Amino acid sequence: MFKEFNLDNFEESKNLLEEKIEKSRAAINELIEIENKTYNNFARPYQEIAEELNEFITPIFHIDSVKNSEQTQKVHEECLPLISNYETELSQNESVYSALKDIQYNHSSEIKAIQEEYSLSTEEIGNMLDFMSNNDVDEGTSTDNFTVTSKYSFNDIQYNDKRLLNATQIKVVENENR
Repeated sequence: MFKEFNLDNFEESKNLLEEKIEKSRAAINELIEIENKTYNNFARPYQEIAEELNEFITPIFHIDSVKNSEQTQKVHEECLPLISNYETELSQNESVYSALKDIQYNHSSEIKAIQEEYSLSTEEIGNMLDFMSNNDVDEGTSTDNFTVTSKYSFNDIQYNDKRLLNATQIKVVENENR
């Protein structure tokens, strides 16, 4: 059901994440080259690529939250901008957006078969495809949006995470002295 957290080489997480992101980019670029994109040959592999990255990054963020230390904060801070920038870049990829919209609107029979196979409602399928293709941005502003979005997202998350974790750690220490 759930994969075991693999924290081997925890200190090398940034380098490993960089490698995984590059592999993901290459795989998505291969998907983009497919002439006749369908749910099975584009949307499903696209989803699997995202899930593989998620399975790698989740334990890093989880461990930082649960077992906060200077080391876990350092690794978290190294990985956060990488994954944030990658996700922002991907969410504004016009080729991915167009492919997912095309699949949603022009491959209804394939989507219907998947819907029946997995007992999904029309709303669930629509929400999934909308979520996966939620990057409708103006071409002229996408770079500016990327820079602004990733800068503010990273700064907000980094500031709030550190403040919350440090406050929690201080509170625990105060309670232990009583």
